[in-house]
Amino acid sequence: EPTHGSAPKYAELDPPIVNPIAMILSAAMLLDHVGEEEKAEAVRRAVGEVVAEGRVRTYDMLRLRGGPDVIAKGAATTEEMTQAILERLP
Repeated sequence: EPTHGSAPKYAELDPPIVNPIAMILSAAMLLDHVGEEEKAEAVRRAVGEVVAEGRVRTYDMLRLRGGPDVIAKGAATTEEMTQAILERLP
C-alpha cells in the first residue's frame, strides 16, 4: 500500500486533506513496469516541480496535525495538490 495505511480518521473530512503524492508516484511506478518510462518520468518530474516550488503543500508538508482546521492554516486539499501536479504534465 503506497500510503502505509488508509488514514481512515481523515476519510470523512470535507474537503479531503490527505497528500496524494504517494499514490501518484505509485502510478509512475506502474507506468515504468508496463514500459511507459517517458510517461513515468513526466509524472515524477511534475511531482518534483510542485514540491520544489513549495506553493502547494498539504498539511503534512507544512508539519501540521491533520484535521478539519488545516485548510484555514494554509494547507492544500487533496484536489488542489493533484491539480497542481496535473497542470505540469505535458
